[in-house]
Amino acid sequence: MSQMSQKSLRTLLILAYLSLPSALVSAQTTDVGDSFQTFLDDMETIMLRAGATLAVLSFLGLAFMYLGSSLPVINKWKQNNPDAFNNTLIGLGILLFVGGGAAAAIVSF
Repeated sequence: MSQMSQKSLRTLLILAYLSLPSALVSAQTTDVGDSFQTFLDDMETIMLRAGATLAVLSFLGLAFMYLGSSLPVINKWKQNNPDAFNNTLIGLGILLFVGGGAAAAIVSF
């Protein structure tokens, strides 16, 4: 796996691990349906916050790539990675989908 996908997988596993104790604690005092709903609500909150944060970072990265073209280091990097700008825009679209709540709405319908 590439280093980026390993980091993404690691981040998802950490988020799932951190949300697990709240689901287990609520499972001890309530029924399974309520604990599952609490888990979905927690995941929705995490997805909304992470999506919005990463969308802001993506916008900053796009601005840095676009405005930093006059610097030789960034210009050479852009020549070596011609698809970086397009890939960042695609990722930003996905983040806006998640951060806007559409993915959370689909999960918790």
